[in-house]
Amino acid sequence: MSEKLVNAILGVFGGLTAIAYGKEILVFIISLMPILELRGGLIAAALLGLDPIPSYIISII
Repeated sequence: MSEKLVNAILGVFGGLTAIAYGKEILVFIISLMPILELRGGLIAAALLGLDPIPSYIISII
C-alpha cells in the first residue's frame, strides 16, 4: 500500500526532480507525511535512484 501512495505522490510532485536537490526535497516531503514516514521516504529514495545513507538521514530529519 505504501508503495502505491509513494508512486502517486511522485507522479504529482514529479516536477521537483528538475531543480537542484529536488529529489532530496521530495524524499523529505514524503517523510513528513504521517501515513508514510520513514518507510515511504526510503521507498521514494529507491525509486528516484538516490544513495541509501543520505536518503536515510534526510528521512530521519
